[in-house]
Amino acid sequence: VSRSWIPPGGWPALGVDVLAWILLLAGIYLRLASIVFVGGRKGKSLVTTGPYSSCRNPLYLASLAIAMSSSRLIAA
Repeated sequence: VSRSWIPPGGWPALGVDVLAWILLLAGIYLRLASIVFVGGRKGKSLVTTGPYSSCRNPLYLASLAIAMSSSRLIAA
């Protein structure tokens, strides 16, 4: 939508790109881990262990991380 405030090339752009890849991989991992962990327990009881012990809904957090990283990766 707008121009990047980080000039292309150089160390700052590389750092932001690396951060975007880390966010993408962490988001994918958290999303898959949350799906596998909740498995068949979702409708039976309140899940308060695993990824759900530190975040009320890790699926939303993972989706936010993926969305934030993809905005940088698509622009690059």
